[in-house]
Amino acid sequence: MSSTLEDLKTRLAIAHKALTEAAQQLQIAQQNQQKAASDFSVFNAAVAILTKEEEEKKAAANEKQLPMGLSDGESVPEYTPPGAVSSHGAETPPNKTELVRELLRHHMGGMTPTEIWKELRGQFVHRAYLYSVLKRLRDRDEVSLRRNKYALKIKPAEAPDAINLQ
Repeated sequence: MSSTLEDLKTRLAIAHKALTEAAQQLQIAQQNQQKAASDFSVFNAAVAILTKEEEEKKAAANEKQLPMGLSDGESVPEYTPPGAVSSHGAETPPNKTELVRELLRHHMGGMTPTEIWKELRGQFVHRAYLYSVLKRLRDRDEVSLRRNKYALKIKPAEAPDAINLQ
């Protein structure tokens, strides 16, 4: 039995040596992983900082700039909103909100959004904008909505002369 015991002791020493070498390799691998993670976090932070600085530079460049000084004889150009025709040519298109108000003034019984759209189809590019105008008028308490019909609220100054009860 002693030969079996000595054989097991020899194999135990070999396994212990292999375990020690594997533990050393594991420790080296963990150190390499920690170093790589540290390097990654440093470079990641540096990239984040530089990206933020670049975005701030772009935002600063896109901010409204002060106009350059005008030389003698130059005038400030007139601002024309996008989609509008300049005052040098034809008139600007009518105000969409005013168009809806005017249409509702002529239809005191109220109109559904579909009826309004049919009347003003050529004036609006997108139907969704009509709903935005109607919501704006409701928020301003200029129109009322009853039974899916929008009606202009009559202000005392706009009301027709009441019958004098004397």
